[in-house]
Amino acid sequence: PGGEARGDGGAKGDGDGGHSEVGGAPSAARPASLPSRGTASGGAACLLVNDENPRLPEWLAYHYHVLPLRHLTVAVDPASRSSPSDILGRWDGMIDVRVWGEEDYLPESDGRGPIGRGPCDAGDPKNKQKDDAREQYNPDDCLWRHRKRQRYFVKRCMSDFRARNMTWVLLVDVDEYVAFNGVEGDDPDAPLDVAPGGVPTLADWRERKYSTTDEGGNPAIDVYVEGTLSGLPREGRRGKHNGDAERTNRLKISGADYFRGPNGVAYGNVVEDGVAGGEFFLRDDHAWRTATHMPSAPPGVVTIRNSRVANGTMSGNAYHNTVFNGSTSMLDFADGDVVRFRTNWREAPVEIRAHLGGHLVHSAPPHSRTYYVEREFVLWPPYIDPGQWLEMRRRLPPPGSGRTTLDVLNAELARLGDFGRETLGPCLSMPRLLFGSKDSLPGDGSGYVPLAPPGFRDGDYVTLRYRHHALKEGHVNKYQKAIVDVSRLPVDYFDGEAESIHIPIKYHCRRDPPRWSASLLRVHHYLDSWEAYSYRNDARAAKRNCRECYDEKGKEAAEGSSDVVRHWLGGFVAAVGEAKAKELLAGAGSFVRLE
Repeated sequence: PGGEARGDGGAKGDGDGGHSEVGGAPSAARPASLPSRGTASGGAACLLVNDENPRLPEWLAYHYHVLPLRHLTVAVDPASRSSPSDILGRWDGMIDVRVWGEEDYLPESDGRGPIGRGPCDAGDPKNKQKDDAREQYNPDDCLWRHRKRQRYFVKRCMSDFRARNMTWVLLVDVDEYVAFNGVEGDDPDAPLDVAPGGVPTLADWRERKYSTTDEGGNPAIDVYVEGTLSGLPREGRRGKHNGDAERTNRLKISGADYFRGPNGVAYGNVVEDGVAGGEFFLRDDHAWRTATHMPSAPPGVVTIRNSRVANGTMSGNAYHNTVFNGSTSMLDFADGDVVRFRTNWREAPVEIRAHLGGHLVHSAPPHSRTYYVEREFVLWPPYIDPGQWLEMRRRLPPPGSGRTTLDVLNAELARLGDFGRETLGPCLSMPRLLFGSKDSLPGDGSGYVPLAPPGFRDGDYVTLRYRHHALKEGHVNKYQKAIVDVSRLPVDYFDGEAESIHIPIKYHCRRDPPRWSASLLRVHHYLDSWEAYSYRNDARAAKRNCRECYDEKGKEAAEGSSDVVRHWLGGFVAAVGEAKAKELLAGAGSFVRLE
């Protein structure tokens, strides 16, 4: 009853010969409470800036109108040659802005050693590092320090907003703009929800890439996939069984598809082994499935709260029964202690990834112990399938409607009902779409129509000037960004540093890029003019001074066009008045050369 998941494999003893490991000081008899619902009005954002004054006025005005942005924390990169203070000061009384220095969020050191604060000269040879060692500890490497700064800032910023009772926090850069991802004619195919008949599934799969050369001696990339087999049409054929580890040969895909895309290595797609033949369905490992669950623990079974499964280890806070009476008569730990036990799961069984939890887990023999994994809304959200995403996208308001991002999120949460807050979020990963530097002119056949209200020019604002973009799900768009409802997450989720700016919260934010057709929101990323592209003085200065790189990106970002975000300025001017709008937007797009 309720579905049982077995985990076999050794682990350190816990004092009574079992397979639990108790760590940390005992906590209070009652478990840590789930987060309260945020009540502060408006949206929030965390923004790390470096010489962004020409971009900042438009970014602030756009998100003030579209999100709506009412709370902002800004961290200024120590390499920045300009201060955003004057621009931020214009918003006094409209946006609650707080400016942080490194001392407000970046520790001097962590478990790996000193981090390094202050400016870093990317032109100094000693501050450069090999591309294949970017994640190795090296406080002299400017790019390494830049990423450390990002990771600590977003975690500390989200923690602060949670303490201030905020809900949704936007995590994008100043050249990125959140937008509704409505249904359009050039959308990629939606991902499959299940494998086609006769096609086995690869679960917990990982992509592996290797540099090589093609038949003409040109650089190329071979792509493989490895994961766990399930759904085999005929078990035992060629010695393969469900649950076996599988590694494909080189996949039969084009170079343009290797990163992601409707024909590439992405969840919901079917890929083909280019050597041995045979197809494999790549499961959406982030999707949480429904399953039968038990409403409470059976008598005498230890309850696990705040449970997590990672790398074959389950951990959580252990309680002797569901009323948490503090008894220690059964086992050698106090209620609330952290318990960990090792399994040999190649993937977390479907019962553990289940709707609201409520399942029994068995540790390994010979000292088997049974645990009840409690149903927890924050950890076991129901799943939204591709068809439901399509319905949600069809309900998105048309451009210029005046409805905000939070209006739509709150409406969809209400529509989803009792478990809405556990279904939509708490982290929404948003695909990016790169907009290039190709201008549009009236009568050029592209459908361009000027949309700036009287007294304003399209050419001063990237969101109005640039309409041409890359292929959706194309490689050049790179990785996702996120918006997080911090009110739903426990306080300790915000400790330390984020895994990356693209994955700010583990377990809840996608590790792999979200599929375009299964995303409610998207992020427009603007390449802008060469003058703007090369303006920053940051850790990636070598790439920003590469004109060839810039031109190549511009070519790739000219495959389609969109006017989705171009209506915002008229609504913003109408809302705040023409005089105030001109004051707030002064200097937008003016890239005065800095020393």
